[in-house]
Amino acid sequence: MTMEGEKENVKGSADESGLIEIWKTTIQTQMHFNEMLQRVRFIGLTIVIGVMGVAAETLRMESPVHVNVLFFWIHIAAIIQFFALLLWVGLIFLEFYFFGLLEGAVEYGEQIEKNYKMLEGGLTNRITLRVSRRKAKGFLLGFYGVILVGGLWFFITLFAL
Repeated sequence: MTMEGEKENVKGSADESGLIEIWKTTIQTQMHFNEMLQRVRFIGLTIVIGVMGVAAETLRMESPVHVNVLFFWIHIAAIIQFFALLLWVGLIFLEFYFFGLLEGAVEYGEQIEKNYKMLEGGLTNRITLRVSRRKAKGFLLGFYGVILVGGLWFFITLFAL
């Protein structure tokens, strides 16, 4: 074998090892965005449920507290619940922002795995086959929607007090 042929093999293997490093970094980035989403959900849900719990607890007070808001007397629980709903809507926006980042990382991983035979059928593509983007977005809408609808129902019923 000539020296020139050996250089081509080294170059080819360097490209493969570089590709593997790019793929590994892409997978790590996907994991990072997923962990960020989990933290947002865990911390956000904990705070929102806590604030909703405070709103519900104010209903047990012996002498209810009403606050004058724009010439209407409103139970303090409604005001607290309103802020809980604002927090929840903020979390929804934050979730979809981070979800967009995750989608971008997944799309990049899919491209890498589709374009290079040695990675064909890799982790990103297999996960996407099992859980489509449409299904993932539907799940998110369901998760956030159920709590939002329940919170709105509670908020509306507070005006009957």
